[in-house]
Amino acid sequence: MTMHADDAQLRRHLRDAEVPALLMTVAHLTGDTSILRDDLRCDGWLFLPQGGLTARQREEARALAAGVLARLRDGAPVPPPDAPTLRRITSWALGMDTADLVPMLAEEIVAPGADPKAPGWNRDDLPGAREVEVAVVGAGMSGLLAAHRLAQSGVPVTVYEKNSDVGGTWFENTYPGCRVDVASHLYSYSFAQRADWPYHFSTHETLRQYFTEFAKEHGLYEHIQFDTEVRAAAWDEQAGRWRLTLATPDGERTVTSTVLVTAAGQLNRPRLPDIPGRDEFAGAAFHSARWDHGVELAGRRVAVVGTGASAIQFVPEIAKTAGEVRIFQRTPPWLRPTLNYHQPIAEGCAGCTSTCRTTPPGTASGCSRPGCTACWRAGSSTGTTRRPSGPSPR
Repeated sequence: MTMHADDAQLRRHLRDAEVPALLMTVAHLTGDTSILRDDLRCDGWLFLPQGGLTARQREEARALAAGVLARLRDGAPVPPPDAPTLRRITSWALGMDTADLVPMLAEEIVAPGADPKAPGWNRDDLPGAREVEVAVVGAGMSGLLAAHRLAQSGVPVTVYEKNSDVGGTWFENTYPGCRVDVASHLYSYSFAQRADWPYHFSTHETLRQYFTEFAKEHGLYEHIQFDTEVRAAAWDEQAGRWRLTLATPDGERTVTSTVLVTAAGQLNRPRLPDIPGRDEFAGAAFHSARWDHGVELAGRRVAVVGTGASAIQFVPEIAKTAGEVRIFQRTPPWLRPTLNYHQPIAEGCAGCTSTCRTTPPGTASGCSRPGCTACWRAGSSTGTTRRPSGPSPR
């Protein structure tokens, strides 16, 4: 491994690190879990700045990490995260024994470029598989992944997408404040991680860009038919095929496939409340999932019906300029503070992608570079969740 960073650069990266995550990263890189002491973990640490640690504890952890990273920079070998190490790190993080979770975690934590879940078979190797053709409904995060795996296996696949580009919920939702509610460094395919997220919780434009770049990099655009909506699907028992009714810019048409994969989002059809007189309202009205950016809200009285995930994001944004905002709530949601929710990634991490050129086998830090502990929020260094989950538009 070669890491182009002097001691001052390492200390600068560590200055912005979330210390609990830093401790777990050091344990991972060294295999020495003794640094995960009980006195460095307090109840509720995940929701406390720097895990609730004192200034002395934080400095002690950073000094330890600096020494470890300096040794790695100078050529010390990096052990892979074996099962006992993974169990100890995650048990310390969660405050419970994670023995049952270790097999799943080991699958998700992979070295850069590795893809252990890639299909180990090809269509040409299976009897009868030459007749298989797959239709996928939707080019959001699930549809793109399905198409990618099928293409890897040599299976003919066509994706039907009603929108004009990929991204699914990130294409459709553009309301003010729309952003991911899962830490950005966890919000990616495990085999296609991104190192340069600009925010701890990135905006919809950034998420859409990630999926667009993924589709381009893996040649998925050639499999997608845009502006094409699947209106109906029926199984033809005699033919042994699905018949799909499509609405296209050129009119309705019918296609068939042997396999149908539905990857349509659960919340991509806005449901307006059945309120008497709603249709008679003379002012501008729209659902948050179909935000009308042509309507100027500055200085105006705005009524918001509902307090779901989308409202939690856009209400604080429109309240900055609206003359008055009234919220009509049926059921109060449960909320808790989210650290760094609107904060950009710290400067100490922003430079790591240009500082660390290569990565040792077995490294599984947030950006797959051992110098980048700063980019991981507390609890994220072990990568316990990598499957995307999307926003919750209501």
